[in-house]
Amino acid sequence: MKKYLNIRKTAAVMLITVMLFNLTGCSEYLKNIAIKKVTSYVTESINGFFENPEDTLTNNSQTEIVFPELIEQQTELAHKAIGNSAYEISKIKMNDKRDKAVVTLTFEKCPSFTVEDPIGTVDELEDLLEYDNVDVDVNVIRTKDHKWVFEDLNELVTLFYEPFTTPCVLDEDGNPYNINQAYVSMVYVDDFWFDPLMNNPISGSSIRNTNYIKCVFYFNRPMTLSCTADLVCNGSVVASTEVEMTGDVTADCHFTTESGNFAPGSYTVVLYYNGQEMVTSAAVTVS
Repeated sequence: MKKYLNIRKTAAVMLITVMLFNLTGCSEYLKNIAIKKVTSYVTESINGFFENPEDTLTNNSQTEIVFPELIEQQTELAHKAIGNSAYEISKIKMNDKRDKAVVTLTFEKCPSFTVEDPIGTVDELEDLLEYDNVDVDVNVIRTKDHKWVFEDLNELVTLFYEPFTTPCVLDEDGNPYNINQAYVSMVYVDDFWFDPLMNNPISGSSIRNTNYIKCVFYFNRPMTLSCTADLVCNGSVVASTEVEMTGDVTADCHFTTESGNFAPGSYTVVLYYNGQEMVTSAAVTVS
């Protein structure tokens, strides 16, 4: 009788072992199917990224994509860098529930600039780029309707778009489409407040009893720009004017009151180009 019980016990152990083996094998089989589906989805999506980057990122990311503000020429540089890149799927790690995978993508020729705040034409800026291979881990998750989607693709924005927020792009005549601090430092010389009666730079830093204020910015090269100047008193904008520079080395910013004199206070002028703050003048006291 004891021998018969041992045989039954041994048979039960073998049955459990076979069942566990079958379950494990089934689980791995299903996991491999899920990995193939993820591979197919990722391949199709990232291939689309090289052809239509903005649409691909927006349509395949659960997290909202936030693109930096780029001018047309900066976007052109970003798109060219994307088009010159390539990728491979280096690794896929699927979880046991088969509803989330960590995919490692290796991108070739990811752009960055060799200098801080670069300046130049589109062609000159391309010459200032350097390229590296970069690994990016992205999560791919299965939705309730059994479709795969990237959890967040903003890392690709950081990789391919953010580098192009820094350069100042010049046209063929050397005029900027946008500005950065390096450009301002390169062209800006000084600024002076002018006497309202004599139309000469004042010797001090105060003006009395005036309904007319003039501040002039000086540059070291002829500029052809359409700018906006804000007159700021004690931190608040009190007047604005358009300033046209047509091959000039100065930006003349003058303001008048509609009635009476300017109120007492500390005044500065802020010069803007394409909505970007270009330079702020020294302060003058009006009394």
